[in-house]
Amino acid sequence: MSTKDKEGGAPVPHSYNLGTVEHTKLTLPCRHYLDLSFDKPQTVNYIGFRNYYCASISIVYKRKGPLEETPSKWTPLLSNYELMLDPHFEDDAQKDHVLCLAQLCENMNTTSVQYLRFYFLQPSPRWRSVPFQLHQILLFSKGDVASIRQQLLSGNSGPHAPAPPCERRTPRRGTPHRQVLHSLPSSERSPSRSPSSAALHEELDGGSEEGLTELETSVVNSSQKLRGALKAYRKSQQLASSSMGSTGGSLVGGGGRSDSASAYGPVPDEETLFVVGA
Repeated sequence: MSTKDKEGGAPVPHSYNLGTVEHTKLTLPCRHYLDLSFDKPQTVNYIGFRNYYCASISIVYKRKGPLEETPSKWTPLLSNYELMLDPHFEDDAQKDHVLCLAQLCENMNTTSVQYLRFYFLQPSPRWRSVPFQLHQILLFSKGDVASIRQQLLSGNSGPHAPAPPCERRTPRRGTPHRQVLHSLPSSERSPSRSPSSAALHEELDGGSEEGLTELETSVVNSSQKLRGALKAYRKSQQLASSSMGSTGGSLVGGGGRSDSASAYGPVPDEETLFVVGA
């Protein structure tokens, strides 16, 4: 049982039996899950771990009362708990988390827990080669978030060593602007990236923010030049139309069409012309 030592130190995590990461089926897409079991039922009120590229997790458990011969059925404990702000960006993919079940799972009985199962979800195709899972899983019946987080920072792996590979991947590109964007009201957020813009940012992945700014500046300058060309084009069309209207004929020949737009082709839509600058 998780208790503090006599000197008032950090709480001691439960011992448990750790399984291996399993798959619901042999082909993708499928769900990944990891099972934990206790030799005897335990109370679980805190769960600490280090994430490794899981976008979100779900947790189910089985209880076994003192008079029960077999554990109960799987019971949902936590559903789709978000670990990464955006599954396509890795700046928070290896973050430490401490879950206080009393706050997250109200009215749930987490005493006499015999089995725990963690389901991992990572929908982004960018991390197909990454074995996403949880490391340094710590389970407590008593404690506090600050002391458990400190144990994670100090490298406490509980009763099991971290499953390989647990090396720290260096993010190819930090995304501080994305975190600020999510904190803004929806009315102040910029439009989502178009497919062409998304591909452009993908090509720049690993580059500096300065390089991205230079590219965006060049795009804006090109858009301004195209906008000026469009205005000049429309002005020439208006002059041609007024000239044909005053002579009552066509500039090309007698009996020609007086619709200058038909003679020169349709006038391009401004939004269509400047999609590159959107």
